Amino acid sequence: MAWSLRRFEQELHRFDPLLRARISKTDGNTIIVERKSNRESKCIPKPLERRGIDKWICDTQGYIQVTKLYRWQMHHDTVLEIRAQDMWQYKSAGYFADQLEAKEQIQEMIEKQRSSELLQAMGEEAYDTAMIRQGDIVSGFRSKVGGWQP
Repeated sequence: MAWSLRRFEQELHRFDPLLRARISKTDGNTIIVERKSNRESKCIPKPLERRGIDKWICDTQGYIQVTKLYRWQMHHDTVLEIRAQDMWQYKSAGYFADQLEAKEQIQEMIEKQRSSELLQAMGEEAYDTAMIRQGDIVSGFRSKVGGWQP
């Protein structure tokens, strides 16, 4: 059975008082678990609005995102799992940090690739549309992004 947000946060505070849980601004079913960090820490990135509202809130308030979970995952087993993977508890957390960093890099690479493919498709479609309007024939024109088709 899932706990309330308040109860879940109380359980998190039992082993780390710097943790907090809050409801995501972009998805009301997602809970974000964050840890307070010093302003001087290199872990705090510069707030950028384009990273999304949840990351912006995290950055501006001096928190580091630990994990995301769904409301139905707010229970004792999740708290135990978060505690077991706590890097701050282990002095040599290099292995865990490397694993997290590798995951983040892969995720960023996938997002950049998707963005690049979309921009390329939009550019190709804009060129083909301009050529058609100019009266030139473009063979095999098919909209990849849902734009105008002759």
